[in-house]
Amino acid sequence: MIINRIFLFFFLFTTGYLLSAADVTLSIRPEQPIAGMTAQLTLTSTKGNLSTPVLPTVKDLVWHNNISRQTQMYSINGKNTVTYTVSTSFTVEKPGTYQIPPFTVRVNGKN
Repeated sequence: MIINRIFLFFFLFTTGYLLSAADVTLSIRPEQPIAGMTAQLTLTSTKGNLSTPVLPTVKDLVWHNNISRQTQMYSINGKNTVTYTVSTSFTVEKPGTYQIPPFTVRVNGKN
């Protein structure tokens, strides 16, 4: 059986502020999705609540309409931290390399 791996490149260059000052991270699981199987895109911030992103149209990539949100609060050695997460799933229809154009995510209502 041949397993077709998908290579995804994600760009969040809407502003340099988004990734540096707001501490937003993006992850894909699995890191190399397989054509026809569901994968997960997750955005995480410790600096504030994340807006629901408007995800761009990408040929042969299907975003599912299942945005989920999670807030985790924890305390380590007396330091309280809150982590905000927004996730959605997607499927790539064909093997290949995909580029996702820039998109905006607001942290506490700010770009």
